[in-house]
Amino acid sequence: MSALRIIPAAAAALALASACSRAPAPVADRGATVPVEALAVSPADVRIDVSGMAADADAPAEDVAAYLGLYTDFLALSEPGGRPAAAVISILDLEVADPDAAAFFGRLSSISGTVALVDLSSGAAIVGPAPLDVDVGPHLVGELIGVNVRDRADVKAQKMSKEFMRRARAALYGPTR
Repeated sequence: MSALRIIPAAAAALALASACSRAPAPVADRGATVPVEALAVSPADVRIDVSGMAADADAPAEDVAAYLGLYTDFLALSEPGGRPAAAVISILDLEVADPDAAAFFGRLSSISGTVALVDLSSGAAIVGPAPLDVDVGPHLVGELIGVNVRDRADVKAQKMSKEFMRRARAALYGPTR
């Protein structure tokens, strides 16, 4: 009986040793989107464009620009000898989940746009523009009722703007910068 117990354990150990000796699986090729060179982006060099926002967006374009402006430091990057660059954020739409629909269907709030990096001296593209769509939620029914009753869609828009800028950093610089 003890030999029968040893065989599965030995097979598992052999499989583990085999997996450990293989080369790691390749990471998705992001060479076309994430620069490998050193960069320097100051919060003052983050450009926010809301002129392309849909007219029926759930928050005024000026408010969305102000909310995104609160988080420009998320895109700051100061690497030794870094190439001076600007991050360009263009917002196309922002939708706050309707409380009635979300209560039954779990609808997400979303903010969509593009992100890019440009060389400050030449204006040449370093990265992008690349689309970035951020869904936030699902929302609790009470949270949505609070947004609706107290007219706090602006609070939701601010939270969504923060998440957009957080994800913009990962999209522009990769997960390790």
